Amino acid sequence: MKRGVATGLGVVAVVIGALLVVLAVAAIWIPGPLQELGIAVYGSYGPWVVIIGALMFGAGLLVRRLGRTVLGWFGAALATPALLLGLVVCAPQAVVAFSEGTVPTPANTLGIASTENTAPDRTAVYATLEDGTELQAQLWLPRNDSLDPRPALIWMHGGGFVGGDPAEDAGWHRELAEAGYPVISVQYRLSPPPRWQEAPSDVACALSWVREQSRELDIDPEQIVLGGSDAGGNLALTVAYGLDQPPAEGEEAESGIGTSCGDLPEAPAGVIAISPQVDLTVPTKAGDFPWAEFLGGSPQEAAEAYAYASPINRVREDLPRTLLITGQYDPVTTQAVADRFASALRGQRVDVRHLIYPFGGHDFDAPDTLGEEVRDTVALNWLEQWFPMEI
Repeated sequence: MKRGVATGLGVVAVVIGALLVVLAVAAIWIPGPLQELGIAVYGSYGPWVVIIGALMFGAGLLVRRLGRTVLGWFGAALATPALLLGLVVCAPQAVVAFSEGTVPTPANTLGIASTENTAPDRTAVYATLEDGTELQAQLWLPRNDSLDPRPALIWMHGGGFVGGDPAEDAGWHRELAEAGYPVISVQYRLSPPPRWQEAPSDVACALSWVREQSRELDIDPEQIVLGGSDAGGNLALTVAYGLDQPPAEGEEAESGIGTSCGDLPEAPAGVIAISPQVDLTVPTKAGDFPWAEFLGGSPQEAAEAYAYASPINRVREDLPRTLLITGQYDPVTTQAVADRFASALRGQRVDVRHLIYPFGGHDFDAPDTLGEEVRDTVALNWLEQWFPMEI
Protein backbone atom coordinates (compact mmCIF):
# COMPACT_ATOMS: atom_id res chain seq x y z
CA MET A 1 0.00 0.00 0.00
CA LYS A 2 2.68 2.47 1.09
CA ARG A 3 4.84 1.57 -1.88
CA GLY A 4 1.88 2.04 -4.26
CA VAL A 5 1.16 5.50 -2.82
CA ALA A 6 4.84 6.39 -3.16
CA THR A 7 4.87 5.28 -6.78
CA GLY A 8 1.75 7.28 -7.64
CA LEU A 9 3.01 10.40 -5.89
CA GLY A 10 6.40 10.02 -7.53
CA VAL A 11 4.90 9.73 -10.99
CA VAL A 12 2.84 12.89 -10.40
CA ALA A 13 5.96 14.77 -9.24
CA VAL A 14 7.95 13.58 -12.24
CA VAL A 15 5.23 14.45 -14.78
CA ILE A 16 4.53 17.92 -13.39
CA GLY A 17 8.23 18.63 -12.94
CA ALA A 18 8.93 17.52 -16.51
CA LEU A 19 6.14 19.77 -17.85
CA LEU A 20 7.55 22.77 -16.01
CA VAL A 21 11.03 22.02 -17.32
CA VAL A 22 9.73 21.68 -20.90
CA LEU A 23 7.94 25.03 -20.60
CA ALA A 24 11.08 26.64 -19.21
CA VAL A 25 13.22 25.30 -22.06
CA ALA A 26 10.62 26.37 -24.62
CA ALA A 27 10.38 29.86 -23.12
CA ILE A 28 14.11 30.35 -23.56
CA TRP A 29 14.99 28.46 -26.74
CA ILE A 30 12.02 27.32 -28.85
CA PRO A 31 10.21 30.07 -30.83
CA GLY A 32 6.54 29.45 -31.53
CA PRO A 33 3.32 28.74 -29.62
CA LEU A 34 5.08 26.61 -26.99
CA GLN A 35 7.48 29.47 -26.28
CA GLU A 36 4.57 31.87 -25.86
CA LEU A 37 2.95 29.42 -23.44
CA GLY A 38 6.18 29.04 -21.46
CA ILE A 39 6.66 32.80 -21.20
CA ALA A 40 3.03 33.23 -20.15
CA VAL A 41 3.27 30.55 -17.46
CA TYR A 42 6.54 31.76 -15.94
CA GLY A 43 6.14 35.47 -16.69
CA SER A 44 2.53 35.89 -15.54
CA TYR A 45 2.09 33.03 -13.09
CA GLY A 46 5.59 32.72 -11.61
CA PRO A 47 4.31 32.55 -8.01
CA TRP A 48 2.28 29.47 -8.89
CA VAL A 49 5.35 27.93 -10.50
CA VAL A 50 7.27 28.50 -7.25
CA ILE A 51 4.50 26.94 -5.16
CA ILE A 52 4.03 23.95 -7.47
CA GLY A 53 7.79 23.50 -7.83
CA ALA A 54 8.22 23.51 -4.04
CA LEU A 55 5.37 21.03 -3.60
CA MET A 56 6.82 18.69 -6.24
CA PHE A 57 10.28 18.97 -4.68
CA GLY A 58 8.79 18.07 -1.30
CA ALA A 59 6.82 15.24 -2.89
CA GLY A 60 10.00 13.86 -4.40
CA LEU A 61 11.74 13.83 -1.02
CA LEU A 62 8.70 12.17 0.57
CA VAL A 63 8.65 9.49 -2.13
CA ARG A 64 12.31 8.82 -1.42
CA ARG A 65 11.58 8.36 2.30
CA LEU A 66 8.75 5.96 1.41
CA GLY A 67 11.21 3.68 -0.30
CA ARG A 68 11.16 4.73 -3.96
CA THR A 69 14.61 6.32 -3.86
CA VAL A 70 15.33 6.69 -7.58
CA LEU A 71 11.83 7.91 -8.43
CA GLY A 72 11.90 10.35 -5.52
CA TRP A 73 15.26 11.84 -6.43
CA PHE A 74 14.18 12.09 -10.07
CA GLY A 75 11.01 14.00 -9.12
CA ALA A 76 12.92 16.36 -6.83
CA ALA A 77 15.58 16.93 -9.47
CA LEU A 78 12.99 17.88 -12.11
CA ALA A 79 11.22 20.25 -9.69
CA THR A 80 14.43 22.06 -8.74
CA PRO A 81 15.04 24.06 -11.97
CA ALA A 82 11.37 25.06 -12.15
CA LEU A 83 11.45 26.24 -8.54
CA LEU A 84 14.67 28.20 -9.04
CA LEU A 85 13.56 29.75 -12.32
CA GLY A 86 10.25 30.74 -10.74
CA LEU A 87 12.15 32.53 -7.97
CA VAL A 88 14.43 34.23 -10.51
CA VAL A 89 11.35 35.52 -12.36
CA CYS A 90 9.35 36.59 -9.31
CA ALA A 91 12.11 38.55 -7.56
CA PRO A 92 12.56 41.37 -10.14
CA GLN A 93 8.80 41.50 -10.71
CA ALA A 94 8.29 42.10 -6.98
CA VAL A 95 10.99 44.79 -7.02
CA VAL A 96 9.25 46.62 -9.88
CA ALA A 97 5.89 46.25 -8.15
CA PHE A 98 7.17 47.79 -4.91
CA SER A 99 9.00 50.58 -6.75
CA GLU A 100 5.80 51.53 -8.59
CA GLY A 101 3.67 51.49 -5.44
CA THR A 102 2.09 48.06 -5.86
CA VAL A 103 2.13 45.70 -2.89
CA PRO A 104 2.15 42.00 -3.89
CA THR A 105 -0.72 40.17 -2.18
CA PRO A 106 -2.16 36.67 -2.47
CA ALA A 107 -4.95 38.10 -4.64
CA ASN A 108 -2.70 39.74 -7.24
CA THR A 109 0.10 37.19 -7.21
CA LEU A 110 -1.94 33.98 -7.25
CA GLY A 111 -4.67 35.03 -9.66
CA ILE A 112 -7.53 35.14 -7.17
CA ALA A 113 -10.35 36.84 -9.05
CA SER A 114 -12.33 39.70 -7.53
CA THR A 115 -16.09 39.36 -7.12
CA GLU A 116 -16.79 43.12 -7.28
CA ASN A 117 -19.32 44.48 -9.76
CA THR A 118 -17.42 45.64 -12.84
CA ALA A 119 -20.30 46.10 -15.30
CA PRO A 120 -20.31 49.38 -17.25
CA ASP A 121 -22.66 52.14 -16.13
CA ARG A 122 -23.87 52.82 -19.63
CA THR A 123 -23.72 51.45 -23.15
CA ALA A 124 -24.22 53.82 -26.07
CA VAL A 125 -23.99 53.74 -29.86
CA TYR A 126 -21.28 56.16 -30.91
CA ALA A 127 -21.55 55.57 -34.68
CA THR A 128 -23.88 53.97 -37.21
CA LEU A 129 -22.06 52.98 -40.39
CA GLU A 130 -23.42 53.11 -43.92
CA ASP A 131 -24.23 49.40 -43.87
CA GLY A 132 -26.25 49.84 -40.68
CA THR A 133 -23.58 48.45 -38.34
CA GLU A 134 -23.72 50.08 -34.93
CA LEU A 135 -20.47 50.67 -33.05
CA GLN A 136 -20.94 50.69 -29.31
CA ALA A 137 -19.16 52.36 -26.43
CA GLN A 138 -19.23 51.05 -22.87
CA LEU A 139 -18.88 53.73 -20.20
CA TRP A 140 -17.59 53.48 -16.63
CA LEU A 141 -18.38 56.77 -14.90
CA PRO A 142 -17.21 58.29 -11.59
CA ARG A 143 -19.73 58.49 -8.79
CA ASN A 144 -18.06 61.33 -6.90
CA ASP A 145 -18.46 65.03 -7.64
CA SER A 146 -15.80 67.11 -9.37
CA LEU A 147 -15.29 70.88 -9.30
CA ASP A 148 -14.18 70.90 -12.92
CA PRO A 149 -14.72 68.71 -16.00
CA ARG A 150 -12.60 65.59 -15.75
CA PRO A 151 -9.84 64.08 -17.85
CA ALA A 152 -11.05 60.86 -19.49
CA LEU A 153 -9.68 57.68 -21.07
CA ILE A 154 -10.95 56.23 -24.35
CA TRP A 155 -9.90 52.56 -24.45
CA MET A 156 -9.45 50.15 -27.36
CA HIS A 157 -9.44 46.44 -26.51
CA GLY A 158 -6.87 43.92 -27.69
CA GLY A 159 -7.45 40.80 -29.74
CA GLY A 160 -4.98 40.83 -32.61
CA PHE A 161 -7.26 42.98 -34.83
CA VAL A 162 -9.61 39.99 -35.28
CA GLY A 163 -11.28 39.59 -31.87
CA GLY A 164 -11.67 41.03 -28.41
CA ASP A 165 -14.35 42.75 -26.38
CA PRO A 166 -14.71 46.29 -24.97
CA ALA A 167 -15.50 44.76 -21.55
CA GLU A 168 -12.30 42.70 -21.28
CA ASP A 169 -10.65 45.16 -18.84
CA ALA A 170 -13.86 45.97 -16.96
CA GLY A 171 -12.31 45.61 -13.51
CA TRP A 172 -9.58 48.11 -14.29
CA HIS A 173 -12.06 50.47 -15.91
CA ARG A 174 -14.16 50.40 -12.74
CA GLU A 175 -11.08 51.19 -10.64
CA LEU A 176 -10.20 54.15 -12.85
CA ALA A 177 -13.77 55.45 -12.64
CA GLU A 178 -13.68 55.15 -8.86
CA ALA A 179 -10.45 57.18 -8.94
CA GLY A 180 -12.34 59.90 -10.84
CA TYR A 181 -11.48 59.12 -14.47
CA PRO A 182 -14.35 58.31 -16.85
CA VAL A 183 -13.48 55.38 -19.13
CA ILE A 184 -15.09 54.86 -22.53
CA SER A 185 -14.21 51.48 -24.05
CA VAL A 186 -15.19 51.31 -27.71
CA GLN A 187 -15.84 48.78 -30.43
CA TYR A 188 -13.99 49.06 -33.72
CA ARG A 189 -14.28 47.07 -36.91
CA LEU A 190 -12.40 43.77 -36.88
CA SER A 191 -10.89 41.66 -39.65
CA PRO A 192 -11.63 39.95 -41.95
CA PRO A 193 -11.64 41.72 -44.37
CA PRO A 194 -8.59 44.02 -44.08
CA ARG A 195 -9.47 46.92 -41.75
CA TRP A 196 -6.21 48.87 -41.60
CA GLN A 197 -7.97 52.12 -42.54
CA GLU A 198 -11.45 51.48 -41.13
CA ALA A 199 -10.38 50.57 -37.58
CA PRO A 200 -8.34 53.77 -37.01
CA SER A 201 -11.22 55.75 -38.55
CA ASP A 202 -13.57 54.19 -35.99
CA VAL A 203 -11.25 55.27 -33.17
CA ALA A 204 -11.10 58.81 -34.54
CA CYS A 205 -14.90 58.81 -34.71
CA ALA A 206 -15.10 57.67 -31.07
CA LEU A 207 -12.81 60.53 -30.08
CA SER A 208 -15.12 63.00 -31.84
CA TRP A 209 -18.18 61.44 -30.19
CA VAL A 210 -16.72 61.69 -26.70
CA ARG A 211 -15.86 65.33 -27.28
CA GLU A 212 -19.41 65.97 -28.48
CA GLN A 213 -20.75 64.29 -25.33
CA SER A 214 -18.22 65.96 -23.03
CA ARG A 215 -20.68 68.34 -21.35
CA GLU A 216 -23.16 65.55 -20.57
CA LEU A 217 -20.37 63.26 -19.33
CA ASP A 218 -18.61 66.06 -17.37
CA ILE A 219 -15.42 65.49 -19.39
CA ASP A 220 -12.78 68.07 -20.30
CA PRO A 221 -12.56 67.72 -24.11
CA GLU A 222 -8.96 68.96 -24.05
CA GLN A 223 -7.86 66.31 -21.53
CA ILE A 224 -8.78 63.08 -23.29
CA VAL A 225 -6.29 60.20 -23.37
CA LEU A 226 -6.41 57.42 -25.96
CA GLY A 227 -5.34 54.02 -24.71
CA GLY A 228 -5.31 50.39 -25.66
CA SER A 229 -3.74 46.98 -25.26
CA ASP A 230 -2.22 44.79 -27.99
CA ALA A 231 -4.03 45.74 -31.23
CA GLY A 232 -5.87 48.45 -29.31
CA GLY A 233 -2.54 49.95 -28.29
CA ASN A 234 -1.49 50.01 -31.93
CA LEU A 235 -4.70 51.82 -32.86
CA ALA A 236 -4.35 54.31 -30.01
CA LEU A 237 -0.83 55.21 -31.14
CA THR A 238 -1.70 55.24 -34.84
CA VAL A 239 -4.62 57.62 -34.34
CA ALA A 240 -3.01 59.83 -31.70
CA TYR A 241 0.14 60.27 -33.78
CA GLY A 242 -1.67 60.39 -37.14
CA LEU A 243 -4.17 63.14 -36.31
CA ASP A 244 -2.78 66.59 -37.12
CA GLN A 245 0.09 64.88 -38.98
CA PRO A 246 1.15 66.86 -42.05
CA PRO A 247 1.74 64.70 -45.14
CA ALA A 248 5.38 64.03 -45.90
CA GLU A 249 6.89 65.46 -49.04
CA GLY A 250 5.43 63.60 -52.02
CA GLU A 251 2.80 61.92 -49.82
CA GLU A 252 -0.91 62.31 -50.48
CA ALA A 253 -3.06 63.68 -47.67
CA GLU A 254 -5.28 60.57 -47.91
CA SER A 255 -2.54 58.56 -46.23
CA GLY A 256 -3.44 60.31 -42.98
CA ILE A 257 -6.09 59.23 -40.47
CA GLY A 258 -9.72 59.37 -41.56
CA THR A 259 -12.90 59.22 -39.50
CA SER A 260 -16.04 57.10 -39.66
CA CYS A 261 -18.25 60.02 -38.62
CA GLY A 262 -18.33 63.79 -38.61
CA ASP A 263 -15.27 66.00 -38.80
CA LEU A 264 -11.73 64.83 -38.12
CA PRO A 265 -10.93 65.48 -34.43
CA GLU A 266 -7.82 67.07 -33.01
CA ALA A 267 -5.22 64.78 -31.47
CA PRO A 268 -5.76 63.59 -27.88
CA ALA A 269 -3.77 64.94 -24.96
CA GLY A 270 -2.03 61.66 -24.18
CA VAL A 271 -1.63 57.98 -25.07
CA ILE A 272 -1.39 54.79 -23.02
CA ALA A 273 -0.19 51.76 -24.98
CA ILE A 274 0.14 48.30 -23.42
CA SER A 275 2.06 45.67 -25.46
CA PRO A 276 1.31 47.47 -28.75
CA GLN A 277 2.51 46.44 -32.19
CA VAL A 278 4.59 49.48 -33.16
CA ASP A 279 6.38 48.29 -36.30
CA LEU A 280 4.29 45.80 -38.24
CA THR A 281 7.03 45.23 -40.82
CA VAL A 282 8.97 43.30 -38.16
CA PRO A 283 7.75 39.71 -37.69
CA THR A 284 7.13 38.10 -34.34
CA LYS A 285 9.86 36.07 -32.70
CA ALA A 286 8.35 33.02 -34.41
CA GLY A 287 8.90 34.71 -37.78
CA ASP A 288 5.26 35.26 -38.75
CA PHE A 289 2.92 38.23 -39.29
CA PRO A 290 -0.29 37.47 -37.34
CA TRP A 291 -1.70 40.84 -38.45
CA ALA A 292 -1.53 39.97 -42.17
CA GLU A 293 -5.31 39.47 -42.30
CA PHE A 294 -5.83 42.97 -40.90
CA LEU A 295 -3.41 44.49 -43.41
CA GLY A 296 -4.35 42.46 -46.48
CA GLY A 297 -1.27 40.31 -46.98
CA SER A 298 2.46 40.11 -46.40
CA PRO A 299 4.73 43.17 -46.16
CA GLN A 300 5.54 42.71 -49.84
CA GLU A 301 1.87 42.38 -50.85
CA ALA A 302 0.53 45.24 -48.71
CA ALA A 303 3.43 47.64 -48.23
CA GLU A 304 1.16 50.70 -48.01
CA ALA A 305 -0.94 49.14 -45.26
CA TYR A 306 2.11 48.09 -43.23
CA ALA A 307 3.53 51.62 -43.42
CA TYR A 308 0.17 53.21 -42.54
CA ALA A 309 -0.48 51.00 -39.51
CA SER A 310 3.03 51.17 -37.99
CA PRO A 311 3.13 53.95 -35.37
CA ILE A 312 6.92 54.12 -35.59
CA ASN A 313 6.49 55.73 -39.01
CA ARG A 314 4.50 58.58 -37.45
CA VAL A 315 7.07 59.63 -34.85
CA ARG A 316 7.79 63.36 -34.98
CA GLU A 317 7.99 66.34 -32.67
CA ASP A 318 5.03 67.64 -30.65
CA LEU A 319 3.28 64.30 -30.24
CA PRO A 320 1.03 63.64 -27.21
CA ARG A 321 2.86 62.44 -24.11
CA THR A 322 2.94 58.67 -24.05
CA LEU A 323 2.99 55.85 -21.51
CA LEU A 324 4.35 52.61 -22.99
CA ILE A 325 4.33 49.36 -20.98
CA THR A 326 5.76 46.19 -22.49
CA GLY A 327 6.90 42.75 -21.38
CA GLN A 328 10.61 42.02 -21.42
CA TYR A 329 10.15 38.79 -23.38
CA ASP A 330 7.14 39.72 -25.50
CA PRO A 331 7.44 37.44 -28.57
CA VAL A 332 5.02 39.60 -30.60
CA THR A 333 6.60 43.02 -30.17
CA THR A 334 10.09 42.20 -28.97
CA GLN A 335 11.94 44.38 -26.49
CA ALA A 336 14.34 45.47 -29.23
CA VAL A 337 11.44 46.85 -31.30
CA ALA A 338 9.79 48.50 -28.27
CA ASP A 339 13.11 50.06 -27.22
CA ARG A 340 13.69 51.38 -30.73
CA PHE A 341 10.24 52.95 -30.74
CA ALA A 342 10.74 54.61 -27.34
CA SER A 343 14.19 55.85 -28.40
CA ALA A 344 12.72 57.33 -31.58
CA LEU A 345 10.18 59.24 -29.49
CA ARG A 346 12.84 60.54 -27.14
CA GLY A 347 14.92 61.57 -30.14
CA GLN A 348 12.03 63.83 -31.18
CA ARG A 349 11.72 65.17 -27.61
CA VAL A 350 8.36 63.50 -27.06
CA ASP A 351 7.50 62.98 -23.39
CA VAL A 352 7.47 59.18 -23.11
CA ARG A 353 7.73 56.77 -20.24
CA HIS A 354 8.60 53.19 -21.16
CA LEU A 355 8.20 50.60 -18.41
CA ILE A 356 9.49 47.10 -19.15
CA TYR A 357 7.89 44.41 -17.00
CA PRO A 358 10.60 41.85 -16.08
CA PHE A 359 10.21 38.44 -17.73
CA GLY A 360 6.77 39.45 -18.99
CA GLY A 361 5.34 38.16 -22.24
CA HIS A 362 2.80 39.71 -24.59
CA ASP A 363 0.05 39.12 -22.01
CA PHE A 364 2.13 40.04 -18.97
CA ASP A 365 -0.98 41.78 -17.61
CA ALA A 366 -3.18 38.68 -17.65
CA PRO A 367 -6.25 39.00 -15.40
CA ASP A 368 -5.69 38.84 -11.64
CA THR A 369 -1.89 38.75 -11.81
CA LEU A 370 0.85 40.96 -10.41
CA GLY A 371 1.56 42.19 -13.94
CA GLU A 372 -2.02 43.43 -14.23
CA GLU A 373 -1.77 45.15 -10.85
CA VAL A 374 1.49 46.87 -11.85
CA ARG A 375 -0.09 48.01 -15.13
CA ASP A 376 -3.09 49.43 -13.30
CA THR A 377 -0.98 51.26 -10.73
CA VAL A 378 1.49 52.69 -13.23
CA ALA A 379 -1.28 53.92 -15.53
CA LEU A 380 -3.23 55.55 -12.69
CA ASN A 381 -0.08 57.22 -11.31
CA TRP A 382 0.72 58.53 -14.80
CA LEU A 383 -2.80 59.89 -15.22
CA GLU A 384 -2.70 61.56 -11.81
CA GLN A 385 0.69 63.10 -12.58
CA TRP A 386 -0.16 64.56 -15.98
CA PHE A 387 -3.96 64.79 -15.92
CA PRO A 388 -4.88 65.68 -12.34
CA MET A 389 -8.37 66.75 -11.37
CA GLU A 390 -10.06 68.86 -8.75
CA ILE A 391 -12.31 66.69 -6.60
